[in-house]
Amino acid sequence: FSLLPGSSTGSSLPRSGMRLTGALAALILVSSCGCTLSKEPPLRSESQEECRQGPVNQTFRGELQGLVFQNVFLEELDGDEDVSRAAVSRQIHGKWWAAAVTEPLRPNASLLAFSESAGLLLGISAAAAHDELFRQFAGGETLLPGSRAYAMAYGGHQFGYWAGQLGDGRAINLGEIVGSDGGRWEAQLKGAGRTPFSRKGDGRAVLRSSVREFLASEFLGALGLPTSRALSIVYSLDHGVVRDQFYDGNMKHEPAAIVMRLAPSWVRFGTFELFNSRKDVAGLRKLADWTIRHHYPEFSARAGEEQQRPNYLAFLHEVARRTGKLFA
Repeated sequence: FSLLPGSSTGSSLPRSGMRLTGALAALILVSSCGCTLSKEPPLRSESQEECRQGPVNQTFRGELQGLVFQNVFLEELDGDEDVSRAAVSRQIHGKWWAAAVTEPLRPNASLLAFSESAGLLLGISAAAAHDELFRQFAGGETLLPGSRAYAMAYGGHQFGYWAGQLGDGRAINLGEIVGSDGGRWEAQLKGAGRTPFSRKGDGRAVLRSSVREFLASEFLGALGLPTSRALSIVYSLDHGVVRDQFYDGNMKHEPAAIVMRLAPSWVRFGTFELFNSRKDVAGLRKLADWTIRHHYPEFSARAGEEQQRPNYLAFLHEVARRTGKLFA
């Protein structure tokens, strides 16, 4: 296995510790079910950039360029489309999303892991994942045709207290991909940079937490439990972020990573909570109508009924039932 990129001169990060972290992460991933590591052999006679990149195969590249995006969330719900302020933290009112711009890892970003079972959901083979185009897409360097970058607004509680607007502070959605079964999977990059919801954060994720999410998501998926899925990890030992790992005031540099994760939708309880907290009843109803229409169609308004409205109460009961079953 070619696990780690070559070292670069002039790096101010602690190389030995970062390499050890990367190596341990790779060893953990080898043992995970249905996941593969980059298997490109070291190319000693070529440049570091060429070593880092995977092979180019037009057949496999076609799998990626042929992905179909149906971005119904963006098309049917209002958003803040001001790309010039994509990294400016601010309150977003009356909108469900805000335009974002991905910030790729620099330099020497490499594909660390790919989930073959999650790839099957989108029709992406392991071979296609080793194409350089996939690394660029999964690492936030490029968008595929039909893909759009945006962050979602939501609210929630932190440390037991209502915190108001939170939103995707370090997650950037890339759009809804039509899967192999005809359903839609909303692709999201966690750790791809700042968004209007980042507040004082840097929009990054560290390698250790990215490995943890990747393994946990795919483990739950293998058990057949409802969960988001983790498609890949792209990381860079040369792109460091500062974190207080044990919350003891001991800040240190750690390698950064980006997880591409999938879900039928990233609408959360907090998406509803935010509009409810602002007493935006019209917005709350529009969100509920959209969610029912696309994810709970059995509760949609039926022709000929006296009241042409979705069955909101039945929708609420079903969400409560599924949530209780998951926790049980």
